[in-house]
Amino acid sequence: MRYSKTFMRPHTEADWYTPTDEFKAWIQTNYIDTNLCSEWRTMTYTDSSNLVMKITSVYADDAGVDIEAEMAKQEFVDNLAVEKEWNEAWEIVCLSHGVEE
Repeated sequence: MRYSKTFMRPHTEADWYTPTDEFKAWIQTNYIDTNLCSEWRTMTYTDSSNLVMKITSVYADDAGVDIEAEMAKQEFVDNLAVEKEWNEAWEIVCLSHGVEE
């Protein structure tokens, strides 16, 4: 299952949000090391201006991952709050997010 978010920033000097080392370690331990997630926050630009960026995470289809339940975990909730605050400060807009069909 692929989960993605697409963001647009106002200029290239606006830095994209980067999760904390603690959150990245939690993801590594709970998702990557357990094979629940094979790819996490892979960033790709979708335009030549580098103003639109897509972040993709790939979760194991056969593991029965409930993405809504996962995103409700406190670690994800806390990270999302910090990400939203960062994006608001830099005027970065989330254009889309969700499971890709």
